[in-house]
Amino acid sequence: MTKVCTALAGALLILPFSEVVSADTVPACSPSAVLELRLTASADRAFRLFDPIHESLWEPHWKPRFLGAPRAAAGLVFITTGPAGTQTIWLLDRYDSSARNLRYVNVSAGRTLTQLDIAVEPRGRSASEATVRHTQTALDSTAAADVCAAAREFPSVRSHWEAALNAALQRSR
Repeated sequence: MTKVCTALAGALLILPFSEVVSADTVPACSPSAVLELRLTASADRAFRLFDPIHESLWEPHWKPRFLGAPRAAAGLVFITTGPAGTQTIWLLDRYDSSARNLRYVNVSAGRTLTQLDIAVEPRGRSASEATVRHTQTALDSTAAADVCAAAREFPSVRSHWEAALNAALQRSR
């Protein structure tokens, strides 16, 4: 866990102190958005598709570079690179397969800190619902508008995620 804290702290330390967001530059929007996804499989089957190892089964652009052994467990650290070359450092902060919930925390380009909380609940024997809460914080004054935009845009991924997850669940039957 020390390595994880060091990696995230290191990502935050690359910011010049003068650029860190102060209370008077907090975005004038809710930095949080929630998706509810209806899935066509049991909660246990659906939950595993949200871990960083299995996400590529439904999201072909998901290509994490793991720092250490890739296993779905709290403390896993990995890096992704976005289309524009932006690096994001991720921490699987919580992973509870019996409760079917997990939390990711990531720092992207030293500008934003994002928390993704995911919980999957049963909705019968072969159906489930995933709730995904996306909360973002600006780490510098130039990222405040991006945080507002991300909160507005996050719900638009719902139909893609739901269709892609359900297709992957159908393929794995």
